[in-house]
Amino acid sequence: RESTIYAGWRDPETGIGVVEIIERGSGQGWVPARVQQLTQRWKVGAVAVEYLGAGRSVGDKLERLGVEIVRMSGPDSSAAASRFLDDLQARVQVHDEKRDSSVGDAMRAAQVRRLKTGPVIEAKGTEPVTAIRAAVAAMWAADHTTDPEPEPAPFKIW
Repeated sequence: RESTIYAGWRDPETGIGVVEIIERGSGQGWVPARVQQLTQRWKVGAVAVEYLGAGRSVGDKLERLGVEIVRMSGPDSSAAASRFLDDLQARVQVHDEKRDSSVGDAMRAAQVRRLKTGPVIEAKGTEPVTAIRAAVAAMWAADHTTDPEPEPAPFKIW
């Protein structure tokens, strides 16, 4: 399993969502300590964790480290996906200074399935879509930050 940390914010002039990859790696063991480092170094508005499956374990570890998280439930994840899909139509911006292809790869491997609670972004096949789900939740964090002008932007782990 792959984990990704993204920053997400809204352009102050257009309101369009912007995401930027912070770090990506194999497994999840490295994530809590790295997120803790980032929150201690930077003024972070919110850390959103998809509090389902493996994300729940990461969220629990973050809380034990003293990192305040925004827990995303299944309906929250659907709402975040819906908002992100709207942002895509408005041309969501992806900052990719690291030349990381994970978002594009995930977009090609993803499909949207409609549930009663809203859309869910999932894999079409065996290729992982964690990068796109991380970007979706980064925007959820941006929209649920406790600080309207965090520096750098809020980020999400998945």
